[in-house]
Amino acid sequence: KDDIDRFILHGLEAQGLAPSAEADRAALLRRVSFVLTGLPPTPEQLAAFLADAAPNAYAQQVDALLASPRFGERMALDWMDVARFADTYGYQSDKGCFVWPWRDWVIGAFNKNLPYDQFVTWQIAGDLLPNATQEQRLATAFNRLHRQTEEGGSIEEEFRQEYVSDRVHTAGTAFLGLTMECAKCHDHKYDPLPQTDYYSMAAMFGRVDESGLTPFSLSTTAPEPSMRLTRPEHAAEIEKRQAALNAALTAARAGPAARDAAFQEWLAATSAIAAPAPSDHFPLDAVVGGKMPNVVTNAAAASVSGGQLTPVQGAVGGAVKFDGDTVLQLDGVKGITRHQELSVALRLFSPERKERALVLHTGPKLFSQMADAAGFELLLESGKLRWSCIHLWPGCAASVETQQDFPVGKWVSVTVTYDGSSTAAGLRIYCDGQPVATVVRYDHLDKNTATDTMRLGARPRDDRGFADGLMDELKVFRQALSPLEVAELHQPALDATLKAAKSGAAAAKAAVREHWLARVDEESAKARQTVTAARKSLEDDFLGGLPLIMVMKESPRPRPFYVLTRGDYASPDVKRPVQPAPPTEIMPFAATAPKNRLGLAQWMTDTNNPLVARVAVNRLWMQCFGNGIVATQENFGQQGDAPSHQELLDTLAHDFSHTGWDVKRMLRRIVLSATFRQSSASTQVKREKDPKNALLSRGPSYRLAGEAIRDQALFAAGLLVEKVGGPSVKPWQPPGVWSEAGASGGDYKPDTGEGLYRRSLYTYRKRTAPPPSMLMLDAGSREICQPRRLTTNTPLQPLIFLNDQGFFECARQLARRAIKEQPDAVEAQMQRAFLLLTSRPAAAPEMAALRALHARQLERYTADKPAAKAVCGEENPPLAALTIVCSTLLTSDAAITNR
Repeated sequence: KDDIDRFILHGLEAQGLAPSAEADRAALLRRVSFVLTGLPPTPEQLAAFLADAAPNAYAQQVDALLASPRFGERMALDWMDVARFADTYGYQSDKGCFVWPWRDWVIGAFNKNLPYDQFVTWQIAGDLLPNATQEQRLATAFNRLHRQTEEGGSIEEEFRQEYVSDRVHTAGTAFLGLTMECAKCHDHKYDPLPQTDYYSMAAMFGRVDESGLTPFSLSTTAPEPSMRLTRPEHAAEIEKRQAALNAALTAARAGPAARDAAFQEWLAATSAIAAPAPSDHFPLDAVVGGKMPNVVTNAAAASVSGGQLTPVQGAVGGAVKFDGDTVLQLDGVKGITRHQELSVALRLFSPERKERALVLHTGPKLFSQMADAAGFELLLESGKLRWSCIHLWPGCAASVETQQDFPVGKWVSVTVTYDGSSTAAGLRIYCDGQPVATVVRYDHLDKNTATDTMRLGARPRDDRGFADGLMDELKVFRQALSPLEVAELHQPALDATLKAAKSGAAAAKAAVREHWLARVDEESAKARQTVTAARKSLEDDFLGGLPLIMVMKESPRPRPFYVLTRGDYASPDVKRPVQPAPPTEIMPFAATAPKNRLGLAQWMTDTNNPLVARVAVNRLWMQCFGNGIVATQENFGQQGDAPSHQELLDTLAHDFSHTGWDVKRMLRRIVLSATFRQSSASTQVKREKDPKNALLSRGPSYRLAGEAIRDQALFAAGLLVEKVGGPSVKPWQPPGVWSEAGASGGDYKPDTGEGLYRRSLYTYRKRTAPPPSMLMLDAGSREICQPRRLTTNTPLQPLIFLNDQGFFECARQLARRAIKEQPDAVEAQMQRAFLLLTSRPAAAPEMAALRALHARQLERYTADKPAAKAVCGEENPPLAALTIVCSTLLTSDAAITNR
């Protein structure tokens, strides 16, 4: 016997009870097969086990089950509930999201028996590990599986805080068994969790460059931070293209030093520097018929939409005043990519310090504030002028902002330039012809940007326009102007500067040389073109074709975190700042630990942590017995249930954490115990003294999860397609469920072929309209972390087994299989079907009931052959009658209960 059995026996003897005898071998194999793989044994496996008299026959079966690929699928199913995994983002629009590769990672992690401490660490902070692999970074998608919204009218900061809170709640529940959410608005009323600990943990999960609103362009991208998913066979090609880019960058950086002689020759020969000519020039003097003239020959005019612009006196002639809603659209200025140069010059008048005011952008027409910020963007934020080139804000962008506030109450000549380098260094801001000091906001741009029409003054849906601001003399250039050219726009002096350079003035010569390298020298231009081509080859042509998945990535500029008064996102208590830390009332946080998610993971997996190993072992125990030693898997706090066997839980947790956090080893130990191997048959005395089997006076007996019931039906019918991993599939479900739920994305369209018959782990999960059969069988919506399902018994459940198209197809195919395998006798066919579903032969009373049912159905369908055809697709009364018998078996207690 194992120590498990000694602890259990001690508790039983204290209550005057004795353990039950060992279960019969057929029941035991079925029990452990469902526990470890989620499927029953085949009749052949069962027969071989029953015939194996070796003393270690059961242990060999357990080892085979643990080594099966089905093991990872079985383990992953429970983890999907914990991780709130779904195929959609939730909320109103509930669009689809690309996250199934993370599910595949979970399956693989369990099959490879990744130690649990690494399983925790990779999901919490895989990206922060030294030289993190793609697999480790992929694991962090765990933190991004919460619901996300794009709904118009939503407040970005409110939902960003909500996402951070969800991560705190999920990590607290999944790994610590704590109700962290109870400390969001105030100190926890029962557990040692002050509100400051809640927000200290939130600070660990909130150091991410993300938006609280997801972009409308989700069909082509993923919310940032994201990661391209590469395969091993991509490595050589990526390395080759990266090497080409590195070589091009090195050559481009070295080029200017080697061009001195060419510059001197040009300087001596040139007599004038041409002033820059705009591709578009809008004086903004007046609106004529909803249009603003473009004085460049044959260039498109600008159009006004969403309201009216007010003519006012400008810096040069007339100007226009914006109201924050009206948009000035430059119809001919579009299609500018991150690989192209761009400069915009205009005169701005801001009447006041702006917290946020859009000046111009080239992103999509419809926005949800910053979520869809894409392309080029110039705005005022917190008084500063910010110039950006964006894939998705804020995680994938190159952006700079002025160090000083933008002047208010006066006209300022503003010029912004971009050199096509996809870097923050390629972005410059000038005021009144002079470069201004800037700081880098973000410098990570490796994906394509929006190339929509340039718009000024406002953008729809929740963003703030340039209300009461004035604009004048707008010019667009399809090149990055040099500082010399920008100065010329404000105050013409090219001739004087060139003359000074020729005479040897150092400052003038340096300015002219920079201009020559950027705008004149063909060799420098070729070097830049080579860099651009290499970057496009790597990032657009190759990596751009690979899928994107949400992951975690620390921000280079983490936000400050404060306690939120009453949990309100809009009420940070600036007098109560917090630093990243775990709940230190549970266990101190080492001073040397990194103050980030990696430090949190190290704190969690410290063998001295009093909760993590206990919570993990309790989950494995619940998997085996139907209930945990602590019945409330989601709550190990004061309000949760007390452990039924405290010392046993402590012993197993210590063993687990001190022997390599080996999940398979722990499960093997549990299922080999005499306690697990007991018969589930009860007695009157045991029902009275141990009604819920908390003392484990008998073996486990519980209804299978809905997914296991469906998988068993497919398996018994010979329909199950056993292919590990891959995208989610859409088996049959009643029509109209999605549309009735008001969910977007059209109505549900079932797959064809093997997609109808995959394991339920792979069924597409739409949060606002979960699979109805699974929902009726107590599966959750996956909107929040759910470490434990409550089991209900309702009249709807047998109706699902009887009438659901998928289940009825299983009954029909099970009948066909039984006839094929036992063609001579109806009774043998019914016994075969019973064995396939229950792993045992039917007892005499059960067979009598089945005979009577079959006789009635055969009589019915013999008299009504069209009805038989409706059941089985052909006028075959015997097949129709057996189909009804099989359908009835699918609803039987013997089929849906693990005992």
